[in-house]
Amino acid sequence: EGGFLDVVQEVRQNDGAVIGRIYLRATTEELYVRIQRILGISVVVFVLALAFASLLSFALQRFISTPILQLARMTQRVSSEYDYSLRAEKRGNDELGVLCDGFNTMLAEIRRREDERRASEERFHAVIENMTEGIIISDLNGQLLHWNRAALDLHGFASSEEVCRRLPAFTDFFELSTVDDQIVSLEHWPLSRLLRGERLRNHELRVRRRDTGVQRIFSYGGDIVIDSAGKKVAFLTVFDVTERKRAEEKVQSLNSQLERQLGQLTEVNRDLKEKNQ
Repeated sequence: EGGFLDVVQEVRQNDGAVIGRIYLRATTEELYVRIQRILGISVVVFVLALAFASLLSFALQRFISTPILQLARMTQRVSSEYDYSLRAEKRGNDELGVLCDGFNTMLAEIRRREDERRASEERFHAVIENMTEGIIISDLNGQLLHWNRAALDLHGFASSEEVCRRLPAFTDFFELSTVDDQIVSLEHWPLSRLLRGERLRNHELRVRRRDTGVQRIFSYGGDIVIDSAGKKVAFLTVFDVTERKRAEEKVQSLNSQLERQLGQLTEVNRDLKEKNQ
C-alpha cells in the first residue's frame, strides 16, 4: 500500500507461545522501475525483431518468392496462350536458376515438337490438296470435317463451306445407286459403312446430283484412322471411274458384237460347206 510492501511474521517458542512479531517494510518504487525497464527493453527488442523479420521477408520475397511467382505466372500464360516462345527470366545460378533453365529447356523442346508437328501437318495437307483422288474426312458422329479440292470438284461443290455439314444433309444433294441401278439407302452409303466400322476397297456406286442430274460412277475406299490430334476419324477416298466403266462397257459391247459376227460367220461357213457337198 502507498508504494510499500509490508511483511509481518510471528515469532513463537517451542511450545507455540507468541513472544513477538517481525515487521518488515520495503518500498516498491525500485521494483516498478525495474519492471518498467524490462517492459521497455522487451518492446524495443520486439520492434527490432519485427523490423528484422520484415527485412528478411522482403529479402526472401525478392530472391525466392518473386522468381517462383513469376514462374507460376509464366506457366499460366503458356497454358492459356499456347505460346511456347515465352521464356522465364533467370536471376542467378542457384537452385531457382536451375529451375528456370529446366523450364525454358522444356518450353524449347515443346516448341520444337510443335513446329515439327505443324510442318508435318502442312506437308500432309499440301499432299492431300494436290491429289487427284478425292479425300473426305468425317468425325465418328457423321460430321464432315474436310474435303480436298478433288473431292469438291468431283461432287460439284465450290468451297468447303458448302460441305462441312452432317452426312444426312447430303441426301438432298445426291442419289446413290449400284452399278446395276439399285437405289442405295443412306445407311448403306460408303461413309455410313465406315462409321459402322467396315473397311471399304474399290466399292463402286453411281452418284447422281439431284439438282443437275449429272451422274458419275465413283469407286470408294476408306477406313477409320487416327489424326494428328490422336482422335479417330473416318477417312474416305473417292475415284472417278466413269470413263473406265464406259470403256469397259464399250469393250464388252464390242466383244458381244464380235462374238455375234463370229457366230454368223461360222453359220455361213457351215452353210457353204453343206452346199459344196
